[in-house]
Amino acid sequence: MRRQYFCKKKGDEKLGTRVEVKNLNSIRNVKRAIDFEANRLINILESGETIRQQTRSFDANNGTTFAIRDKEDAEDYRYFPDPDLTPFDLKDEFINEIRSSIPALPEERIKIYKEQYQLPEYDAQVLTEEKETADYFEAVIKEMFPSPLFQIK
Repeated sequence: MRRQYFCKKKGDEKLGTRVEVKNLNSIRNVKRAIDFEANRLINILESGETIRQQTRSFDANNGTTFAIRDKEDAEDYRYFPDPDLTPFDLKDEFINEIRSSIPALPEERIKIYKEQYQLPEYDAQVLTEEKETADYFEAVIKEMFPSPLFQIK
């Protein structure tokens, strides 16, 4: 995980200089890093110093951060294409074929169950909590009501 921090003086419209913290391996350490960095940045601003744009790492043993590298400007945060990766030219036909093979996600199934089968929200949610349960429900519908009117569209 990583987290980016900005600090600005009261009344300033624009966010301050960006500092990024990496190597956060738990939610607890994210909170500890936020607390440490917030205090560090506020102290820098209150002492009249300038915050340096940089990438920092979190040391979980002592609850502090340390600089890994300075960033020259915001451009250093952009992602650059990897010259070793071959460009892909995917045809619409291929993309549509893949899309049609992907099973319905729970949100889509809930919508279908409510609209097509007139199920209450709660029942639709319970049936879609696990894929196997939703698949079984649809198999039962298909077996009991073979008419296309009852099949999921």
